Amino acid sequence: MFNLGETLVGFALRIVYGTVVTPAMKSKWDVDEDGNCKLCETNRGTIQHILSGCPVSLQQGRYRWRHDKVLKQIYEQVSYHINKRVNNPKRSTKTNDININFVAPGKNNLSSVRKVKNYGNMGILTEAKDWIVIADLGKRLKFPDAVQVRTLLRPDLIIYSKSMKRILWWEQTCPSEERIEESNKLKIARYADLKKACETAGWSCYNMAIEVGARGFVAESLQQAATSIGIRGRAWKKLKREAGQEALHCSKWIYWLSGNKEWEHRNVVPHSVINST
Repeated sequence: MFNLGETLVGFALRIVYGTVVTPAMKSKWDVDEDGNCKLCETNRGTIQHILSGCPVSLQQGRYRWRHDKVLKQIYEQVSYHINKRVNNPKRSTKTNDININFVAPGKNNLSSVRKVKNYGNMGILTEAKDWIVIADLGKRLKFPDAVQVRTLLRPDLIIYSKSMKRILWWEQTCPSEERIEESNKLKIARYADLKKACETAGWSCYNMAIEVGARGFVAESLQQAATSIGIRGRAWKKLKREAGQEALHCSKWIYWLSGNKEWEHRNVVPHSVINST
């Protein structure tokens, strides 16, 4: 059913082309196979259900394990970016006003001129060097006391500056690729009231949702969030590659262990041990 030596690319291709063996598929040729998920035993055991829709997997923490592994990859690279680049003492925090000319269609003359704030290479982090980044790994995140907002919500990754009174957070999900857009809207809506509370407390606030699909597809939302804090070029390519590979690696093991009633993630082979390209 599953080859431990199979590369992530091979596994991904089998998912894309529908050749990965699942209970639902096996029931087409095996009369002894009912086609149901081996964990919840009530829903059809499709690959989409196994990777992101099984209530037993959700309750046992299989999906949370994948979520946290991907979040750790993102957090480590964002932390490096902020500590080495954004908070670099030698970096300039100056911003410049630039003129953008708007020319009416079919005309060569200048129709209007508008001054637009240019935040520079570090995006919305440009104007400060005291940024702090924290992540909800192990469910240990506490919303920053400096914001003076009481909330039980714990965004996955928070970046904030006390000097600027600016805070932004990324709420991450690893949904099935079919639900990426829906997941984004739900997460943005979930934190809308917290954003208002922060703004009422005098902080500028950015509420962002990011998605890395269960099959390893990195949604545009992550690139937009990364660009907003100055992660571009090679740094972005590295973030995209490693976040996607981590999600796919974890999904590979969620699939492999989908017939095991007990879940023990400590027995899962680390990403670095097997082929990942």
